[in-house]
Formats: sequence, C-alpha cells, structure tokens
Amino acid sequence: MDEKIKELKLRLMITYGISKRNPQLRNRLKKEIARLKTKERKLIIESKRRKTEMAYKEVNPDFWTYEKEGDFIEGILIKKQEKVGENESMLYTIENADGMKNVWGSAILDQRMTLVHVGDQIKITYKGIGEQKKKGKNPPKIFKVEVDKEIQTTDSTAEPIQT
Repeated sequence: MDEKIKELKLRLMITYGISKRNPQLRNRLKKEIARLKTKERKLIIESKRRKTEMAYKEVNPDFWTYEKEGDFIEGILIKKQEKVGENESMLYTIENADGMKNVWGSAILDQRMTLVHVGDQIKITYKGIGEQKKKGKNPPKIFKVEVDKEIQTTDSTAEPIQT
C-alpha cells in the first residue's frame, strides 16, 4: 500500500512539476499529496476495523482417541513434536474438517511417521493390538499410515504411498 502511495506522489510530481516560480502548481501538488495522505489514513483505519470485526476461533486441539480396529483420522500434518509429556513421547498435530487433533505417538506409529513430512495429507488407521513380546510390557498398538502424495509418473493409476 505504501509503495502505491509513493508511486502516485512521484507521478504527481512529474505531472505537475515542482516549480518555485509557479505557486499555483505547487499548492495544487501539496493539496493532492495531503488528499493522498488522508486516503492512506482512512485505508489503515478501515483495515484495522476489519481486523477487529474478524471472527476468532479458539485453537485448542483435542486428542484423537481410537477404540476399535478400523478407527482412523485423516488430515494435514501440521506439526511433529518430540519428547512431549512425562513419557517424552512424540505428539503429532493433524488438521481436518473437525479442527485440529493431537495424536500421541507409539513405537510403531513413530517408526511409520518418520517418512511423513509436515504439510502432507495423511491417514492414520488403528489396526488393533499386536502380540505381547515380553512379559511385563504392554502389547504394541498397530497403526497403518498412508500419505497422499502426487507421484510424478506417467502411470495415471498410481496409488498413495503406504507404510
């Protein structure tokens, strides 16, 4: 906006010229510049007014909960955080039509999410509980992670990458 005002001022100077010999032209130029400054102030005030009239939405992501095999979440991966909480777990933030959801990592999910980048469209599907390998340890939670990426290929039947 400032650049346009400066450009207009410059054009006015070129068009009308700044001449000490011609006070009428000088006064006309000063009035035009004053008018532009007033217009600029009005635009700034109007933009601030519009900003205060914006509808704000609280950003407080819920946590995605899965209960049965086949539960899934899909959306855009917004953020990956490491060493979060008392267990120093991974925390993934996904945005979809329902808003933002946080997803706690697990050994298998974290391993599969290493190939996913912030900004990717993803789908995480809970596949159930795996077999308990060691006594005293919780059985692993199994997840399927799919990434929707445009694969540059001549084959139009290319499918999303699955991990």
